[in-house]
Amino acid sequence: MIYISSNSFTHMHLKDVLNLIEPHFRGFEISAEGTLRLPDIENDLKEYMESYDMRFQVHAPYSDINIAAGNPSIRKAVLNELIGAMRSAHSLGIYVVTIHPGFRTPLYRRAEDVRKRTIETLKILEKHAIDLGIALALENMPLTFITVGREPWELEEMTDGLEIRWCFDVGHANTTGTIDKFIEHRERFANIHIHDNMGKEDEHLPLGDGNIPWKQIFSSLSGYRGNFVLEMDRGMDDALKSMDFLRNNGIKV
Repeated sequence: MIYISSNSFTHMHLKDVLNLIEPHFRGFEISAEGTLRLPDIENDLKEYMESYDMRFQVHAPYSDINIAAGNPSIRKAVLNELIGAMRSAHSLGIYVVTIHPGFRTPLYRRAEDVRKRTIETLKILEKHAIDLGIALALENMPLTFITVGREPWELEEMTDGLEIRWCFDVGHANTTGTIDKFIEHRERFANIHIHDNMGKEDEHLPLGDGNIPWKQIFSSLSGYRGNFVLEMDRGMDDALKSMDFLRNNGIKV
């Protein structure tokens, strides 16, 4: 099933977002920040779920959120924010929650240290996820100077031994040249994000506007049974263009 997600929705009222989405998509991955911060909209969304024919999953907050923060007070605040989103997801009957790894900061810039602190935080989040019946999915990151989790071995290091699955972001993997490497681990995927780029920047273009070989990728993912999420940062027009691309190229997902 194809879901839609967009950072543009986080500046809109919840009901306006749902009214925009429902005619075109049956699934919505909520970027749980801005106007869609999950604890703030929990009661309204619970009420709306009864009248909108949609399924939901959650992308946990990531703006200002660093689960590998070197400052203990900041990490505590980050944990509180993420656990609050997970509790709201549980209350709403939402099962899949995607999260980002930590990232480098000016003082804490060694990638191995960032991965180590990420693991420490993931162990705490895992306990809450198990208690809440939530499936956490750790997302691979694009090629930037602050990111970790760009290679499959990094996600393996950060999740091995934990009940945490992966969110495979195809666009991110295109910037690191690791699409095929990640697909080798498809049994670990709980969620897949799809958007396009030219292989250099995380542009979040409509499908077909970049150089990602979508037919080949969907063929390689034929055994995958989870959801695909169109992450279209510019909004609905790009999402509809992407759906047209899939249909016009005979791609069934």
